[in-house]
Amino acid sequence: MRVSLSKKNLAADQAVPQTKMAYITNVYPLLSETFIVSEVKSLIQAGFPVRVFSLFEPRTRENELDDAELKAQTIYWAPNMRLGKVLPAHWYFIWHAPRTYLRTLRYAVQHRNRQASLRSLVRWSLNGGRQRKQLSTADLQNLLLHFVVVMPFAALIRREGYTWMHAAFANTPSSFALLTSKLTGVPYSVSAHAMDIFITPEILAEKLNNARFVVTCNHYNKSFLEEYYPEVRQDNIHPIYHGTDLQRFSAADRNEKAAPPVLLAVGRLVRKKGLAVLLRAGLMLKQRGVAFQIWIVGEGPERPRLEMFCRIHHLHETVKFYGACMPEEIKSYYQKATLFVLPCVQDENGDRDGIPNVIAEAMAMRLPVISSYLSAIPELVNNRVTGRLLAPNDPDELAAVIQELLEDPALAKRMGAMGRKRVEELFDSRKTLRELIALFEEQIAPVEDARAAT
Repeated sequence: MRVSLSKKNLAADQAVPQTKMAYITNVYPLLSETFIVSEVKSLIQAGFPVRVFSLFEPRTRENELDDAELKAQTIYWAPNMRLGKVLPAHWYFIWHAPRTYLRTLRYAVQHRNRQASLRSLVRWSLNGGRQRKQLSTADLQNLLLHFVVVMPFAALIRREGYTWMHAAFANTPSSFALLTSKLTGVPYSVSAHAMDIFITPEILAEKLNNARFVVTCNHYNKSFLEEYYPEVRQDNIHPIYHGTDLQRFSAADRNEKAAPPVLLAVGRLVRKKGLAVLLRAGLMLKQRGVAFQIWIVGEGPERPRLEMFCRIHHLHETVKFYGACMPEEIKSYYQKATLFVLPCVQDENGDRDGIPNVIAEAMAMRLPVISSYLSAIPELVNNRVTGRLLAPNDPDELAAVIQELLEDPALAKRMGAMGRKRVEELFDSRKTLRELIALFEEQIAPVEDARAAT
C-alpha cells in the first residue's frame, strides 16, 4: 500500500510523520470491528504510512466487511506461518543477530503457557495455518508458540524498515508486537478492548508494560487493569472511546410510530449479547398480550439456538432474524425501530462487552435504549436519563421495562433526546479520533527525534 503524504492531505500546520507503521490485527476487515477500519483510515489521513497486517482472513460471510479495496491493501499473514516460511526466518535471525535471538528465545520460554501443545502448533503449521480452530485458547496465548511463528514477520519488519508497530488487540497481535520488538528494537503500542483483557492470557502485564503506550476504549477497562494487574503501569494506559459518526447516524428521518412496535437488537449472535434474555422477555410480553416485533440484525454461532427457542415457544412470527448487514444498511434498521434492546451479560468464560458501538449508534439516532449494568455500559447510558439499565440475566425486569417504555412514548422520546445529547458530548468520532491521533503523535515524536539524531 502506498500512502500519499502530499500537503493537500494534511492540515497546513501539520508536520508529516516519518513513522512507517505496521498495524497488526487478528482478522480484517470485520463487520463487528468497523472501529478498526475507522482508526486505520484516520491514521492514514493524519499522514502516517500505515500497512495493515491481518493474522487471518475472514473465513465466512457472517461477520465479514465485504470491501475489496480494504482487502487489497492488507497483508494476510497466516500463510507465512507455515514451517516452510518459518524455518528460514529463524535461520535469518540466528545468522544476523544470534545474541538477540537467544535472548528472545529465553524470554519466550520463561513466559510460555505450560498448558499449550507444541504438537498442535506443528500440525497447524504443516496445514498452512488454514484452520485457526486447530489451536486451543492456551495455544493462542502461548508466547513460546508465538516465538516459533513470528520470525517471518519480524524479519519483514527489520528488512523493510518499519519504525513502529501497533497491535489492535492485547491478545495475539500484541504477542507478535512484543516478540518482534525484542528481536528488532522497533517499539510498539497496544489497543485493549474486551475479550483480549477479560479472558486474560498469563503474559498480559508483560505485553502492556513493554508497550510504549496502551489505548483502551473505556474507563472501566483501566479500572479493571488497576484491580487485577496492579503491576501494569497505569500512567501508560489512555482511555479513549471509539466514537460514533454523528453525521451518518442522525434521527432526522426516523419513524417513531412503527406498528406493531419494533424492538431492535444489533450485534454478533454470541452469548454475551444477552439475546436469549431478550427472547425470554419477549415470550413474557406475548403472554401478556403486548403487541411488538423483535428484529435481530447480525450473525453468529448462537443463531441456531435462538431460532430453536423461537420455534419451541411459537415466537417465529414475532421474531425476525435479518442476518449480517453492511454498514451502509444498518441505519435503515435504526430508523424503523421503536426501542433498541441489548441486554448484555457476562459469558461463562468471563468475556463481556465493554461498550457495544451499536448502543452509541442507536442513541445517536435518538432511539431509546435498554441495556445492562455491565462493564463500561454505564459510562454511556445513564439509567432513567439517557436510557434504561437493568441487572444482567433478568428477563422479568426486562419485560417490565420494555412494556413501560412502549406504554409511555413521551418518556421514551425524552430518553432518546437525552441519549443523542450524551453521544454528542462524549462519543463524537471526530473528537475521539483526534484524541487518538494526538496520542500517537505525542508518543511517537520522541522516538522519531531520537532516530533522526543517530
